[in-house]
Amino acid sequence: MQPEWHFLHQAAMMVPADQMANPLQHTALKDAELLMREAIQNSVDERKSEATDPVRFSVRRKQYRGDEKFALVSRLGLEEMAERARAFPEAHGWFKYNETCLASLNDPDDPISALILTDHNTNGLGGDWQKSDGINSRFYNLVLSIYASHKQEDGGGMLGSYGVGKMVYAVTSRIRTMAYYSCFEPSDATDGASARFMATAFLPAHSIRDSDFTGHAFFGTPSGTSAYPARPLADTDAHEFAESVGLEARSPHDTGLTVMLLDCDLEPRDCLDACERFWWPRTFDEHDEEYVELEFFDGNTRLPSPLPRNRSELKPFLDCYSNIKQGVEPDAYESKKIRLAASGEVGHLCMKALRKTEVAHVERKNLANAVALIRSGLVIEYNQSYAREDDPDAVGVFEAIGERPKKCFTLSEPEAHDRWNYSSSRLERSLGESAVDLVRITHERIKARFRDFQTRLKNAPRKGPSEGLEFLDEILGSIFRKRKPGPVPPPEPTRRAFTVHKKGWRNLAREPITDYLDFTIALAEGVSAEPVNCKVKAVLRVLEDAEARPGASVSCKVTNEDGDLISNSSGSFEVELTPGVAETFHASARVKQMWSTRWTVTVTREHSRFSGGEDS
Repeated sequence: MQPEWHFLHQAAMMVPADQMANPLQHTALKDAELLMREAIQNSVDERKSEATDPVRFSVRRKQYRGDEKFALVSRLGLEEMAERARAFPEAHGWFKYNETCLASLNDPDDPISALILTDHNTNGLGGDWQKSDGINSRFYNLVLSIYASHKQEDGGGMLGSYGVGKMVYAVTSRIRTMAYYSCFEPSDATDGASARFMATAFLPAHSIRDSDFTGHAFFGTPSGTSAYPARPLADTDAHEFAESVGLEARSPHDTGLTVMLLDCDLEPRDCLDACERFWWPRTFDEHDEEYVELEFFDGNTRLPSPLPRNRSELKPFLDCYSNIKQGVEPDAYESKKIRLAASGEVGHLCMKALRKTEVAHVERKNLANAVALIRSGLVIEYNQSYAREDDPDAVGVFEAIGERPKKCFTLSEPEAHDRWNYSSSRLERSLGESAVDLVRITHERIKARFRDFQTRLKNAPRKGPSEGLEFLDEILGSIFRKRKPGPVPPPEPTRRAFTVHKKGWRNLAREPITDYLDFTIALAEGVSAEPVNCKVKAVLRVLEDAEARPGASVSCKVTNEDGDLISNSSGSFEVELTPGVAETFHASARVKQMWSTRWTVTVTREHSRFSGGEDS
């Protein structure tokens, strides 16, 4: 049976559909940021408990033209929606018919743009399709329920604890329409089905022939019920219909969810940028259990993987987070554990003094003197209210820990989950006054620690040369320092043909223990006006093993900026360097906990040789 649109009469549901996205309007987050935060959290909350692989989440933009467009229009009944849209009152404002795809359905050259979000290694949308049975009613909770959520029951991320996840999908579609295609484990609650397809829409309330409609619309086969007059397609019908509208068919064992956002103008690159800005804690370490594999496609073109460490404005925050994970406190950093008398430890705070070159980068993105507040792998916000004006520049990272503190912070967040508000009535109503105190005092402790850190930076003894002068002193000092008289002239300084910048760290959080190195190489200024072919070798040397004896070098693999493997074990590879362009690489090697190691990078060009130095 061909599915069709079914519109709810006002008597069946009193909540107008066009009012349901209002809670999401009170945020400074952009649409792409709001969508990526909500959609990825929905996916990671639903990771299969038995899965050994991480959640894989992909974003793809698909442009429908010509016959493919006409098939989409016909199969999804968009002509019927266009006809009904003429009854929508203009007072609603946001639904501007002439600016939607509905105004040009018959034009094969005017594309319909869809954004397709897909996850793998997740549970999918099982459970009873038309009623709630707690957390297991995944289809009903996401697709059909109105302001209902059971995420608080499972102690998960709870980003969707308001039950407005579907609204985030809706506001990114100009026609407020999205299709859901999912595979899941069959059960009695699913009547043995393992796949479903259904589309829904949140349209303006309207009247036709003296009948009032809420704007809620459901695309499926007749259900015979007034509350939800359409039911989802199941199993073979679901797979075949999904393919007919341009979605990639899933196998029954490929459990997870695919969401199609129709008439969506978001760019995949904007989604990638949003993930780098807010989800970098979950892309930090591929061996971490919270790691998420992210993929972005514009049509059939795959975009580079997210590389937040290569964003100069984010790198200071990632460095602080790395220190928290490793339990170290290098120079220019300070780490504190935030403890409350009644609740114990609620989180870890790490702060970093910014160099002048770093200040310019973070200021350009309005992140100066901010503390990144992290809960469950998500940067809730970059809070700039802790810093004191006119004090030395710094940034910080606070990561919430512990089940109760995380729950308190979550329930203090508004619908967009973009701040921790201890004045939230929901927080006090759900967890009591002690939860309010936990959030309030945590803010106060972070503020006090951050300002103390700024004060110590301000009162620190002034150093003689600046960083730049220290670098020159290291390179040229041997020429100008006084020496005892003697017949031997001072040595000529060796001209460096290449520049190498490195950052090494060790992950002790889980086995196997791994040493990492991010390094960037470039031609030194004035060395050549043409591209130069070079040989590069990254080496991890064991200075002392567990028995305090020197060890051999350790084999390492090297990937490029796009994550492509370019050296599997030797650490050696070739690269063409272009004047004025820096090339970035990432090396990793498995080590023992008690080893003392040091990274070196060597770059060779013809008879010139430059060693990039060492990073322990």
